Amino acid sequence: LEEVMADAAYSSRNNLELIEGHNAKALVAFKASAVFGRNGKTWDRLLHFFKFNFDEFHERYRFRSNAETAFSSLKANFGDTLRSRSGTG
Repeated sequence: LEEVMADAAYSSRNNLELIEGHNAKALVAFKASAVFGRNGKTWDRLLHFFKFNFDEFHERYRFRSNAETAFSSLKANFGDTLRSRSGTG
């Protein structure tokens, strides 16, 4: 696990610290209302990166849309649930 990309719904102190606790890079978008100084050092550092290094953040974060597109395509073709006879299937 090297990077975790998530939308703003996952930008909580606990999530960010969990990701970094596993030595992964957190590429999590922040809500417009996110502020500095309330959620700890990890939050402040990642919020600073998000707000002040926009191009560098989005250079990696844009790949998240590829994954979302793939999941959307699978759901459109096979429905919301997939079933198989085996775990490997």
